[in-house]
Amino acid sequence: MRLHWILGASASVVAASIGLSQTATADGAAVYDWTGFYLGASAGARWADTTWTTTSLRTAPFGISPPRTGNPNVADLDSSGARIGGYLGYSWQFAPQWLAGIEGDLAWGNGKGSVSPIPGTAFDSTTCGIADCSVDSATAKQGWDASLRGRLGVLIAPTLLLYGTGGIAWQQFELGASCGITGAWCIANRSETDSSARVGWTVGTGMETMLSGAWLARVEYRYSDFGTIDHTFFTDPSNAGSINGDSVTMQAPLTTQSVSFGIAYKFSDR
Repeated sequence: MRLHWILGASASVVAASIGLSQTATADGAAVYDWTGFYLGASAGARWADTTWTTTSLRTAPFGISPPRTGNPNVADLDSSGARIGGYLGYSWQFAPQWLAGIEGDLAWGNGKGSVSPIPGTAFDSTTCGIADCSVDSATAKQGWDASLRGRLGVLIAPTLLLYGTGGIAWQQFELGASCGITGAWCIANRSETDSSARVGWTVGTGMETMLSGAWLARVEYRYSDFGTIDHTFFTDPSNAGSINGDSVTMQAPLTTQSVSFGIAYKFSDR
């Protein structure tokens, strides 16, 4: 469904741009110059794919143990949501149908996935029939994101650019875990979040059309990979060093996909 939406939107941009280029170039009066700085705003959607895998548990006074075999220790915490932001870049038109440039963007989105109980902490499905597993949860959240990328494209019409883009990316990522004494595993109430700005790479493609000498409209798709985070929850000294100490060690990879529609103003380089 995502692909059909992207292709449909891209086809609309192409049709509109080709119609404009034919009208503009028929009398030979219009000249299209893509070189210069531009500043734009974008809106769209972002999909995050992450999988929580519990690798070990510490349950005092019994020490380290593997995750419970009767309850899956793996859970998908995928999410989706709206994404809005802005971008700034510079383009250089050469050869004369080719365009190269650099672009940075900053956007905000709010995606969250959760599951109860914490994967791998319940002995089996019967446990949650006795305990209140709803008080135990694992969460993954994504907030702002940013990137610094290069662009390389070809003008398939005087007002239509097809381009590829790639570079470094950042993603605010927060993992959380909580459990209670009435839940499936903890013997005391626990709650912790681990937040970081993940660094990774991003690649994508897009189409951009020149609506006039100063305004540009685009549709863009990007894929980003931020590697895998490893973390152990509930390791504070008051917990880990006590007879009631319990902790959970996990790992989670993070990738995102985004589709955005943008409008930008191009400043003259003359």
